[in-house]
Amino acid sequence: MQFKDMMRREKDVRAGTTDSAGGETSVLIAEGDPAARQIIALQVMELGLLPLMVEDGLRAARMVRRDRPALVVANLELPGKSGAELVADMRKDPDVRNIPVMLISNSTETPDQVVGEQVGADDYLCKPLNPAEVNQRIRQLLGRTQGTERSSEPEAQPAPATPDTDAQEAQAKAERLAQAEEVYEQCRRFAEDAAERAKKAEPPDIDRCRELAEDLVRECRDSNRLLIKAMRSYRADESAHDAVNCAVFSIKIGDGLHYDTERLIALAMAALCHEVGMSRVPDDVARAEGKYSRRQRAAIRRHPEEAYEILKKLGPDYEWLAEAVYQEHEREQGQGYPRGLTGDEISEFAKIIGLADTYESLLHRRSFRKAFIGFDALREVIGMRSRYFAPRIIRALVAEVSVFPLESYVKLNTGEVGRVVKTNPDNLLRPVVVVEYDAGGSRLKRPRAVDLTARPLIYVSEAVDERELTSQG
Repeated sequence: MQFKDMMRREKDVRAGTTDSAGGETSVLIAEGDPAARQIIALQVMELGLLPLMVEDGLRAARMVRRDRPALVVANLELPGKSGAELVADMRKDPDVRNIPVMLISNSTETPDQVVGEQVGADDYLCKPLNPAEVNQRIRQLLGRTQGTERSSEPEAQPAPATPDTDAQEAQAKAERLAQAEEVYEQCRRFAEDAAERAKKAEPPDIDRCRELAEDLVRECRDSNRLLIKAMRSYRADESAHDAVNCAVFSIKIGDGLHYDTERLIALAMAALCHEVGMSRVPDDVARAEGKYSRRQRAAIRRHPEEAYEILKKLGPDYEWLAEAVYQEHEREQGQGYPRGLTGDEISEFAKIIGLADTYESLLHRRSFRKAFIGFDALREVIGMRSRYFAPRIIRALVAEVSVFPLESYVKLNTGEVGRVVKTNPDNLLRPVVVVEYDAGGSRLKRPRAVDLTARPLIYVSEAVDERELTSQG
């Protein structure tokens, strides 16, 4: 096919006349930039494949289902439906979920790649496109899916459990879960006490704060039980959960930034105290629903200063803590408050706590919106990179907080329930799970490991609260 024929083919696709019924192996190219589209199409033709070209995501989604291409190459920033949304929709559809996808980014920012990984893209390229690299990546993707169809090796089978060991494991798991729940509850009570003290302009019990921060760091490093807890819903009037959840997410971000233990403890202390200023906001403002009036907005924006004045009473040894809480609502390009700080003017603790607090808010219901599911919350946060939050802080959050955290329980579309034991870096929506409960809710005598990347017809349908399983077991 000559270049002029390829251009004619592109015109036909735009007109909606493309039909791959002739039997040629096709590659769908969803790209708005004509130059990039031509580079990809030429490499597709060099490989003896048929390029199908389209400029927007909605038409790309229709063509995927109609033409069933061997590969989809899509730009992340397509109009109508983004490349990430296109992949996410494909992975939910059993008819097309196995089609490999390469995402193209207009940016060199790593968070764009993370978006692709989260939704299940198979490969990722940044512009400017190198034709030789495009050619190589397409060959690799098609070779992976055509020549190495998902591994059919038998799944690993855990050793059969005896009644005694099964009971012991269940007891030990229940005890570990209870311990994590107790640490969480103690932190929640601390946050409530700190709020009551703040109403009287008194600082929190800082010694108790450090004790609990040490417990939080130990639990977060030991397992993901607190992370899973922080992702669960809570009632709107239980605001003390906000401080604890923010501390958990902050620790996870700090871990992703390779903080040592002492620095993680300090970060957790600041996060546990980050809401004390809100206790000084009048109740009618704090509980107001809908859009704030100018007076209400001004009252809300004063709470970091209220917190700073209270926390300064802890003395010079805790000036760093007071400053971190004071700056928590500052944003990377100066859009925050109360001082409109930018970039390096904002302490790293404040940047971490600000991001953790934003992520926490997205995960939980508010009076003006529903809660975001885990993937959507991460996507919202990634969309705030550079402008509101530093990319390296966002990268640390995404690296440490998965869509399905390790040790969490999920229900499969088969009705079975499994425990996540490994995440797949290439597709975080398809982890490795150990199926422990059958579709009827009975615990299996012989749990089995299932790698969802190797089982395209099986997928996660929803997350499951471990407490419900413990009560059943």
